[in-house]
Amino acid sequence: MAGFELMTAVQNRIPVIWIIYNNSEFNIIKLFNLVAHGKEVFNHLLGPDFSEYAKLCGANGFRVDRLEQFEPAFKAALASDMPTVIDVRTDEQCVMPFKFYDQE
Repeated sequence: MAGFELMTAVQNRIPVIWIIYNNSEFNIIKLFNLVAHGKEVFNHLLGPDFSEYAKLCGANGFRVDRLEQFEPAFKAALASDMPTVIDVRTDEQCVMPFKFYDQE
């Protein structure tokens, strides 16, 4: 997600929902570099609040800091006719499912 798709969805009133697992770094790039090269390159972010970015673009935005905040945010997103970004804050050590494209 670079942001342009969000603006396109707002402009065309497409009620898509994005869920961002925000660990303040490019975790997939970090994992790739650790597996492929044995070291990590710069990938830490300053912790942007993507829910606020969504609001600035004219979409709905929800920030989820605790598990119990997710369900109400998701239900509100489903009920909305606007694009929505749900910014789920996770620990930096949280690893999402990952495998290389050529792995079975």
